[in-house]
Amino acid sequence: MVSGGVMAVKTLLIYPYIKNAVPTVPIGLAYLAGMLLKHSYPVRIIDAIAEQMDDQELAGAIKDYSPDIIGISAMFSEYAKSYHDTAKLSKNALPGAKVVLGGSYASTDPELVLRDENVDCVVQGEGEMALLDIVRGSQARHIQAPYIKDLDTIPFPARELLPMAEYFKFRSPYVLRNPATSVITSRGCPRHCIYCSIHSVWGKYWRKRSVENVVDEIELLKDLYGIREINFNDDNISVDHLRMNEICDELIKRNLDIKWTMPNGIALWTLNEELIKKMRQAGCYRLTFGIETGNKRMQKYICKNIDLDYARQVIKWANDAGIWTISTNILGFPTETRQEINDTVDFAISSGVDFALFYNLTIFKGSVVEKLEPVKFSPDEIRQIQTEAYRQFIRSRLNVDLGRLVKKLYSFEMVLYFFRLVMMFISIGIRLIKFRQMKTSLMYKWKI
Repeated sequence: MVSGGVMAVKTLLIYPYIKNAVPTVPIGLAYLAGMLLKHSYPVRIIDAIAEQMDDQELAGAIKDYSPDIIGISAMFSEYAKSYHDTAKLSKNALPGAKVVLGGSYASTDPELVLRDENVDCVVQGEGEMALLDIVRGSQARHIQAPYIKDLDTIPFPARELLPMAEYFKFRSPYVLRNPATSVITSRGCPRHCIYCSIHSVWGKYWRKRSVENVVDEIELLKDLYGIREINFNDDNISVDHLRMNEICDELIKRNLDIKWTMPNGIALWTLNEELIKKMRQAGCYRLTFGIETGNKRMQKYICKNIDLDYARQVIKWANDAGIWTISTNILGFPTETRQEINDTVDFAISSGVDFALFYNLTIFKGSVVEKLEPVKFSPDEIRQIQTEAYRQFIRSRLNVDLGRLVKKLYSFEMVLYFFRLVMMFISIGIRLIKFRQMKTSLMYKWKI
């Protein structure tokens, strides 16, 4: 109930089922739920992946809860059918409910989403304030949400509404300690990389949570769920160099014994040797560097503008500090030549990273690259180049630097982690090689 004896508007937030997807905490929905709870509105979250709900069960849950508003998380365009199927199922189960879609997919093409007769409203951008407007009676079909400047005003994600134990059952090979979960300490990114579409949701203006607010959440997660590792899922956590230092200082001060990483990468141009050493002391055990290309012309073309010489230095500092290092690399940008791709592979090998990942270019809706000329290479050619890149990189790492390994294998859990990473990395290369061999065999058999 709310003031005046009027029944409060009920909201159901749904993370749609996606076949073969690994359950991960839908932190965006948990943030939305936290904001509604702060303002005393009843809300429930259904994660159809974690709860293994089929369509019949989901429809039954919708009818049982009988919400006034159904919010559907729509993150990636490749799963658009799942989002629209969920919208249709929701309308069929409860025709009077207002169906709202939000997330990256909904934000990059709201007009397309609104063509679906089962969708009543699209939220473009951050959803907390927009959902409050909807709950309070907004009839707008397309809401362009304002960016929240003071992130400390947003409550912690309402993880208590989620089946948290389900997320801890799966152990990623990238995770050192279980249970592990994600925390987001900032929103937005001031960079303009042409392959990225995060601006459609978080915007270009970087905003941060206070150091105390961030570490308070981490401490709460440890107390409530026994969390032993945090993945900082910011798009650019270290934009503010001083704040990164202060987060490390606070983690050290509270002595939480939490390991942490930044799987989305870190802005290496903000790092120096002193900060890297402090990060290691504060619990950081792995750094991912989004190098993307090892060619200077392509660095400018994709608007990444990394100083490759400085990147080598930062990687060396991280290795010297005993932190595992991974680089991510993208193959097949528009205008990119085969020699420029070779430069990327060569840089990955010579840069000194422990592991390198090679991805084919994914063209996200809303990214600049979507509007550029077509890629020169076919998907099959890129896969062949990927296979060779992994083969070359693995071969280059067969001569192990024992001195460097000793710095990183400082505990039994770290030894186990190292072997998990090695097996995962090798399996990627093997899968690519097997795919290539299978396709070649079929082409020969059928004279393709």
